[in-house]
Amino acid sequence: MKTAKYIISFLLILLCAFSLCACKKKEKRITDETIETLREPTVMITVGEMRASGVIVKNTDEKLLIISVAHLLDGYDQGIVTFLSGKVGFANVVYCDVSSDVAILEINKKDFTDDFAATLQAATINLDKYEALKDGDEVTLIGSSTAVAGNVFKGTFKAKDYYVPEFDQYLLYLYCDALSGMSGAGCFDAEGNLLGLVTAASDSGEVLCIPIKDFLDRMEAVSK
Repeated sequence: MKTAKYIISFLLILLCAFSLCACKKKEKRITDETIETLREPTVMITVGEMRASGVIVKNTDEKLLIISVAHLLDGYDQGIVTFLSGKVGFANVVYCDVSSDVAILEINKKDFTDDFAATLQAATINLDKYEALKDGDEVTLIGSSTAVAGNVFKGTFKAKDYYVPEFDQYLLYLYCDALSGMSGAGCFDAEGNLLGLVTAASDSGEVLCIPIKDFLDRMEAVSK
């Protein structure tokens, strides 16, 4: 009888261990292939002697919309955009609000050859995935500090709607490395959905991002 109990207990332990392994396998981890895909909509934006990152969020037959940070573009009508391929274009600043740090740029695609225009990709935005974020989820920052889409750091999502008194804003809060010049870098979830843009980072590995939802209403108004 005792032997049967031991066997049952052992089988239960194995079942629990198997369940834990199965749960771990279901955790979503961003792959190198996904990262390469996410580099495509990432750009470098230069104004004067300063530069930051940006992300293509809309690609129509006529134009591109690129989002970035207002603390770079405030006071400027244009920015120089460098794409992953090395191609360069001039983008008009069509929206810039320092209080929210939201900036939107627009490029007329008639300035590009058809072949190059066909290669341009926009980031994926999914608000349901944004709302489903939970503490501990893996995130990836992709920015253009040292080279276009050349700075990739994996980190951990901690909180959304995190109030920061210094900015008087609700922001995304992450634990992740970042470099100077990565303002405007895209923050992506494990499936490659754009969650927001970097607005500030500390030397201790804390990163604040403007939520993607803060850009959406402005993008809609600009697109009309």
